[in-house]
Amino acid sequence: MPVVLPASLAERLLPERTPTTVTPVQAGILDRLIRGTPQGVIAEGLGLGRRTVERHIATLRDQYGAPTTAVLVERAARLGYHARPRPKRRP
Repeated sequence: MPVVLPASLAERLLPERTPTTVTPVQAGILDRLIRGTPQGVIAEGLGLGRRTVERHIATLRDQYGAPTTAVLVERAARLGYHARPRPKRRP
């Protein structure tokens, strides 16, 4: 059975890492996470299954050494990854 650590303890135990590669799909997911988009909406918007999005997020969390999705978003932002501006819609 997996052990769940409090986020504050997990952050001290799990080293922060900078991913070497992020796929275009992972970049799109990370972009939407930073915007605060729910996972189900991310899946629908990208035409992916919810579990596929969850697996990509788990991979990103591992790449960033983040114990939670919230820590993933915080670390990605701190390392310079910011949500891309949304394209303006034409009327």
